[in-house]
Amino acid sequence: MHRLPRFTAILVGIVFLSALAHGVPTATLSAEVPKLVVSTIDDRYLFADSNPTWKVARGRILAAKDSTRDAMYAHIASELATLRDSELHLVSPEEAAAIDREGKGAALGIGLIDFGIDVVPETGEARVVTPLIGSPSSNAGVRSGDVIVSVNGRATSRLDHEQVCDAVRQKSADLVLRRGSQTLHLHLESSATPLSAVVAEAKPAGEPTLAYIRIAQFTPHSGELVRAQVQKFEAAHPRGYILDLRNNPGGFVSAAATVARTFASGPLGAKVRRNGAVEPITNNSAPLTSVPLVVLVNEGTASAAEFVAGALQDLHRATLIGAPTYGRGQAQIFLPLADGYGLIIPSALLATSSGRRFKGTGLQPDERIPSKPLLEADLATSRDAQFQRAVEILVKPKV
Repeated sequence: MHRLPRFTAILVGIVFLSALAHGVPTATLSAEVPKLVVSTIDDRYLFADSNPTWKVARGRILAAKDSTRDAMYAHIASELATLRDSELHLVSPEEAAAIDREGKGAALGIGLIDFGIDVVPETGEARVVTPLIGSPSSNAGVRSGDVIVSVNGRATSRLDHEQVCDAVRQKSADLVLRRGSQTLHLHLESSATPLSAVVAEAKPAGEPTLAYIRIAQFTPHSGELVRAQVQKFEAAHPRGYILDLRNNPGGFVSAAATVARTFASGPLGAKVRRNGAVEPITNNSAPLTSVPLVVLVNEGTASAAEFVAGALQDLHRATLIGAPTYGRGQAQIFLPLADGYGLIIPSALLATSSGRRFKGTGLQPDERIPSKPLLEADLATSRDAQFQRAVEILVKPKV
């Protein structure tokens, strides 16, 4: 049995915080794992007090006498799955590596990454948070809120979160989706194309009238990429900025905070622990630009993307245009276990600077414009009604 290396933070969902940075112990022996899992969930899990299923599951985890290491991890995973919380789960070494690759945007796959999928609490079925822009699932018309009834012939109600994610990480996937009363059957082939996390263009093309920046996902470097683009745009004196956060499933909160600090200063928001402790996220420096700003959001704007939108809305720095956001506002920690395994635990809620918590409710745009399915090539064009409204706001004469 080898000792664990120091673990660098990867990401899930919205925020992924290193356990080592928060004083969380690590297990170096398999025999230590059940007690450490239970004690950490008791201490850190946002819903340990309010989820009655956890009281049952914790007893079974502690009481189990598993014959092998693999049986122990399988038992813990199955007990955690009974909580029907897609943000709380055990991950194998291979799954942790896959989540890390997805968080860095290494490849599109079919476009349904770990934190792009959650669960329907009432049925236990998998549900799409949002497909990645430009991915096979996005191009095939998969939408935020679609229920994944089955993947490769297996009902997702009988699979835990990581089993669903493992299935959609294969070279191809056959999905049965439910959208209201509709049933859709899709065959999707994986793409090895890397994610374009940040796209920036002058609008109209070649003119410094408006600066358009789309963030598809908050990878570790998204924040610095946005800052670099804003510095370039500022040299041309744009009339306004359009920040497109539509169908952004979230990512690294550090990158999201960097983007918010690019456009605004002051209190940006906070993480709120189960005991009510508040950890503020602020910017005490001047932003890179004070030019008028519109932020585009929709049903697929989630997690760290919601944090940025909420920060800029609360500070009256931006006008939010589009549809209500997904409502997935919480932070996780990763707990390294023995044998390369790990545990992902929801540990804090995200709040805007005014104290708004948006988990389960999402953010309301300042001006609501219904979303329409658009291909990547249609975004920020005359076929994009939400974008066109942002342009109108930014170029209309001041009165």
